[in-house]
Amino acid sequence: MIGLLRDKANRSSISIRTELDPELPLITADRVQLQQVLMNLMLNGIEAMKDASGELTITSKRTEDGPVLISVRDSGMGLPVGEVERILRRSSPPKRRAPAWDCRSAGGLSSRMGAAYGPH
Repeated sequence: MIGLLRDKANRSSISIRTELDPELPLITADRVQLQQVLMNLMLNGIEAMKDASGELTITSKRTEDGPVLISVRDSGMGLPVGEVERILRRSSPPKRRAPAWDCRSAGGLSSRMGAAYGPH
């Protein structure tokens, strides 16, 4: 996935860095849903930094209590307090079908996968 986004990131002077733990155990997950969530988070990060160069960092590690943590961080200016909750709040279904990369899609998928939002 990173290869697919590298050209888009380079056009905006955004570097993509990975910090992937090679010792992680295999996990059971829906590969397609996981790819959708990660792609959405990476695209959102690139979009947030498109007018000012920055860095997108993808990390994987094992947490202290055992689960695998995958993190996507960008060096953009961030969202105002409370905005993440508003964006990801589950409300009545939209009148139109949401695109595959819509925040509602990623929020729903990632919350089913046990994702956490915010600094790690």
